[in-house]
Amino acid sequence: MKYSIVIYPSPGRGHLVSMIELAKLILTHYPSFYITVIIPEAPFETGVTYGYVQSISATVPSITFHHLPTIPTTTSLLDIQTQTFELSLQNNHNFHQALVLISKSSNIKALLLDFFCNPSFKISAKLEILTYYYKPGGPSGLTVFLYLPTIHKNTTKSLKELGNEEINIPGMPVPLRAKDMPYPMQDRTWKVYDYFLETAIQMPRSAGIIVNTVETLEKTALNAILDGQCTPGEPAPPEDDGLVSAEEFEKLVTKLIDSNDGKLIKERVMALKEKVSVALKEGGPSLVALANLIESILKH
Repeated sequence: MKYSIVIYPSPGRGHLVSMIELAKLILTHYPSFYITVIIPEAPFETGVTYGYVQSISATVPSITFHHLPTIPTTTSLLDIQTQTFELSLQNNHNFHQALVLISKSSNIKALLLDFFCNPSFKISAKLEILTYYYKPGGPSGLTVFLYLPTIHKNTTKSLKELGNEEINIPGMPVPLRAKDMPYPMQDRTWKVYDYFLETAIQMPRSAGIIVNTVETLEKTALNAILDGQCTPGEPAPPEDDGLVSAEEFEKLVTKLIDSNDGKLIKERVMALKEKVSVALKEGGPSLVALANLIESILKH
């Protein structure tokens, strides 16, 4: 029986396309796998992806698509993030049936689950499928996301009530003002806040978390995550950690932009661009990380 990896993205273009591109990268280096992408049909606008999916179907035979039926929704007045979480929740029966169907023709070695599909984690857990979370973007944003349960535990107020109060998040170079935290985290009475909180708690309990980055670009954030500093129950970083205030950081950035040092920063950015290119070559850290992911999948 063939080995397969199942990918379950949220329907938004930025999520679905990036996860399929990850699938293509896996097949480029590990062509023995078959990959099935389960696509939930959203009853709300998510960005045009039909042509892209059709193109992949026609050119990459090892990637197949399983479309879930459209779910009627009564949540049109809710924000798009809440609707996306609830689309996953409402699709759990269909998602379960899809996994059972796929397992009849292949051995599902792993599920790559979009973090917006967190309500479906219990389905893969029930079927004992090794599950990894996927979060578009880099680890810096992930540190903020994973630290939400700690913030929730340390205060009874919503972030929007804390205003300019600064929050030290492990892995971030400067503290963040509460009012500058991601919008869905601002009010703990919102439904989307509950979804974010539940997901932040659940993600560290999975087999792993996949992010899109190069180690040399966000090493501090990566180390904070790998060391467990961002996950619930871990102590906050020491107060004397060398951080500057958010206001001071803004002044430093403005001064830098207006100075000749800006030219040096541009040169450093170009050098980092070269590092990204190196990371994607054979033996580079990105492909090494991919190899480690596949190894962890195969040994289960």
